[in-house]
This record gives sequence, structure tokens and C-alpha cells, in this order.
Amino acid sequence: SFDLAFRTDTAEPVPLWRMAIPSKNAKFGSRYQMTDPAFFASAVRMVPADIRDFTFIDLGCGKGRTLIMAAEEKFKRIVGVEFARQLSEIARLNLSKVGVAADVVEMDAAQYRFPEDNLIVYMYNPFGEPVMDCVARNLLEWRAASLKSAFVVYANPVCDTVFASYPQFTYTHRTEIVSIWKL
Repeated sequence: SFDLAFRTDTAEPVPLWRMAIPSKNAKFGSRYQMTDPAFFASAVRMVPADIRDFTFIDLGCGKGRTLIMAAEEKFKRIVGVEFARQLSEIARLNLSKVGVAADVVEMDAAQYRFPEDNLIVYMYNPFGEPVMDCVARNLLEWRAASLKSAFVVYANPVCDTVFASYPQFTYTHRTEIVSIWKL
């Protein structure tokens, strides 16, 4: 119903093996899988802050569904990071169809440097532990240089132990299907 309402292409899962991905971390990636709108809204509203003052960053944004949903939540800025060119092109097309102003950065999440802003970093189990550890360390580097706030909204938190291994990350909410971390 989301795709019917917005005339987008976001529902069908896509295995990464179908795409040529020029990253050594492709072997750690998970397939593209869409986020349910009700789940997304509930998870984002668990963040104990006024999200209108935050930049939303979706690591592994796939076809851009969460970027469209983030626009409805009124984030200050919206960014998607995707290392599969085919998916990032679909995301840009979907965003264009619905008139959402968001940046889609085509790169490996392990190499992404976070902007100087309050951040909500969203992930739906996009990659395995080696990449997750790079992301956590990049966030810690960001924290060392920033006075801003950051939260990680991690859906299907398979690699939750990565964040738990760094004392700078603390839970604000935790369920079987989502973890919210404050940095």
C-alpha cells in the first residue's frame, strides 16, 4: 500500500548478489528489505529528543523508503547512504517522484563521515559486524569533534553487541526488534 500511495518502488526485497558492488565490504551486506511505516514511526518516536532538530541518516538506505518516511517526520535534513549503485538510483527516482528533498550518498557506510549536526542514524540490519564496528568507530570520532547529540535507531539489531562494546553508547530503549542508543 505504501508504493501504491506514493507511486514508488520500495517493497520488493533485493539480494545484493544480483548487483555489482565495488566495495570490499559487499560480502558483509544484507539484502535490501523495506521498513514497515508503522514500525518506523514507532521506532523514531522512541528517540528522547525533538527530532525536528536532527539530521536523519539512513545507513543502507536501499530504495529510499525510510527517507520518504523521515520527510513525514519533519527532520531538519535527510541523508541516505547506499553502496549499491542500482539501489541508490532507485532511491533518487523514488524521492523525485514524491518530491522529498534528501541527499543520497553513494558510498560504503564504513567510510561515511558524519556531518556536524545533531544526528539520528537509522539502520535496518544493513550489514555485518566488521562494517558495524567501522560505523561505531566513525561515530565515536564524530563525537570527539562534536558538541552535538546523536542517537542510533537500530532495527533488527543483529550486531547490537558492537555498540554495547563501547561505553560511550548507552541504551535509551531496547526491545527484541529495535535498539535505541545515545552517544
